[in-house]
Amino acid sequence: MLSLDCRNALRCVMRRCDNSDFHQVLSRITSDLKILVGMKVYTSVVWIPEHAGIYYNEAADFVAKSALKQHSDHPYGSITLSACKSLVALHVEDLWQLKWHRSLTGCVTHSYIPAVGSNITLPRLRCSAISYTRLLLGDTTLNVHMERMGLAESQNCQCGMGIDDEHHFFFECHSILS
Repeated sequence: MLSLDCRNALRCVMRRCDNSDFHQVLSRITSDLKILVGMKVYTSVVWIPEHAGIYYNEAADFVAKSALKQHSDHPYGSITLSACKSLVALHVEDLWQLKWHRSLTGCVTHSYIPAVGSNITLPRLRCSAISYTRLLLGDTTLNVHMERMGLAESQNCQCGMGIDDEHHFFFECHSILS
């Protein structure tokens, strides 16, 4: 049994593989576990928080270790496929989130949707859904986007009251209402 007192150490063990593909990581874990079981080696990765001097944490640690000793007939390393998939999915999502935060592209989309895995509901009307998606991608006919693509001379709005971006269009510009 591998006991780790540090959650970061456990994450380092889990992130040993740079490949973030869910199925390949799951396949590797499954095949490694089968090989170890075939060799009569039972494994378990356990995070046991240990905070020296904090009475209740020490007591919980003692109870957890006592329970493991009492149930020694239960083979370590037993994990359901569902639990394994959940662990791998969390690992993959952590890697995806890290890449999303560090990405040099998609900054507009990231500003609206900073967390990966967020569900987005698009409008039923195709035209509205396209407009919504173009806003998320930073690809509209607003001057801030057109100027970036070389299709407008400046980012300023026709109303003369600011830069023609999403915020100005929705909350500040009065020229579209008149």
